[in-house]
Amino acid sequence: MHFLFKFIIVLCTVAIVLTLFTYIGSQIPTDETRPQGIQGYHDVIPAGFAAQEIQRVLDPRDAGRIMNPTPQTAQVAQRIITVCQTPNTECHLRAIVMWQRTHIEHTEVIQVRDHVLTPEETLLFREGDDLALSVLLVSMLRSQDIDARIGRTPYSTFVEATLNKEPLRIDLGCANCGLGSIRYRGSEETILWIA
Repeated sequence: MHFLFKFIIVLCTVAIVLTLFTYIGSQIPTDETRPQGIQGYHDVIPAGFAAQEIQRVLDPRDAGRIMNPTPQTAQVAQRIITVCQTPNTECHLRAIVMWQRTHIEHTEVIQVRDHVLTPEETLLFREGDDLALSVLLVSMLRSQDIDARIGRTPYSTFVEATLNKEPLRIDLGCANCGLGSIRYRGSEETILWIA
């Protein structure tokens, strides 16, 4: 009988503790910097979306000319960030990066093209090399007033965005790199910055 009494007390104590943890956990606010899911490709690409006729950029060092947001890339980015619960720059950046990693395939250097892909072309083809992915990301981030630029090393092309006045590097060509890391980190002297 004494054993049964102790067992009931332990069981009641565990039930009370679990109830308290559940209640306290429900009172903690959600992390506003985390997107609440990823939009589908066709949910954000407007009907009739087409690549703009713009002057082709043949030299990757001139890619800065096509990185500024167009109404089309701004509209796509605006639809992507609807997964953020509140207007939050970090959430917007994460949502855009997650969407792009999910829906735009990374390919090796596209040899058959004679120009750098525009952001609209990358969205339509749903694929691109390091430079094409970076140009698209910079265009969408800039459309949301997030400062971003492209850096190139001998090993990769990446985006450096400014988040809370701090640089954050994003390597879309590296499946294992999280936000803030790039392939083969080199010294600052080996980075070529593109607008």
